[in-house]
Amino acid sequence: MSHSKYSDSLYKFHSTGGNKLYDTVTHKDDDPPPPYNGVIDSKVDDLLERLGQEFSELYENPVEILEMFDTVVLLDDSSSMKHIDGKDGQSRWEKAQIALAAIAEFASRYDDDGIDIHFMNTVLKDGIGMNLKSRREVLDLFSLADPHGGTYLGKRIDGLLVKYLKSLPPPEKPEKPETEKRKKSRWTWGKSTSRVGTSTSGAPAIKRLNLIVITDGLSYDSLKDPIVKAAKALDASMKPLDQVGIQFVQIGNDKNAAQALQELDDDLRKEEGLRDIVDTTPYDANKDGGGDELNAEQLIKMLLGGVNRGCDEKGAAHFGIGAES
Repeated sequence: MSHSKYSDSLYKFHSTGGNKLYDTVTHKDDDPPPPYNGVIDSKVDDLLERLGQEFSELYENPVEILEMFDTVVLLDDSSSMKHIDGKDGQSRWEKAQIALAAIAEFASRYDDDGIDIHFMNTVLKDGIGMNLKSRREVLDLFSLADPHGGTYLGKRIDGLLVKYLKSLPPPEKPEKPETEKRKKSRWTWGKSTSRVGTSTSGAPAIKRLNLIVITDGLSYDSLKDPIVKAAKALDASMKPLDQVGIQFVQIGNDKNAAQALQELDDDLRKEEGLRDIVDTTPYDANKDGGGDELNAEQLIKMLLGGVNRGCDEKGAAHFGIGAES
């Protein structure tokens, strides 16, 4: 995946002060790509090798449930992602690359059309960032974005949820009781003209949505409003409880952000009387400069916590893996 392939696809939106006006800057063909980051590549290689070994030791792999879902990632690329936590000199942006490479590598094994990745502030041309199936494709995508601007996650989450909800078929109307006359009309010369087993539209079923949001801080706009709106729409149309799940993966150690995300996770359903479609998981890689700590238990929580209520509450322990979190 070369830099030139994407060179006409990048549009960066830079905030102009406190308002919401933006200037559009198009990446030029002759702009040099960011320098190759061998350190990130090496860390990802080591992480995937270790995670692969940990998963190989499991009797059952709960991540296989992702075959039922489309996994979509929304990545915070705001200016605060440049911040360095701990003693290792690694930025939140670099940690996000490692986390997302692991998520992509494992999720894409069970999502046959690959995962989709969206940046919060960097908008890519249609088709770019879609159907990614390897960590190499994910890491190459980072060459097209540079952290900038503020954190407006609510608007981007709302856009993704609205688009998905519009793609779902309307609720099926209950069939009217069949009269004897109608029953007889369905049979001619002993052959049934019943349409049992076929959908009225003939369209393939829409997969459920597993939305993973990777962020480091508080959003300038409301996260609660678009989530409540989506939950109400799902309840009104009587969709399955796991039709949509949202997992917030927090990069960094912002305590205010952690508290806000935890409130979404724990309090939203109690306050609103709605289905719980939110989970939050901290990403503790390189905590205090002590090395990459992401393990199979954490990755399972990241991948499944938004769509499985047991995993939301107990983590990988819900599947009999590790200690209860």
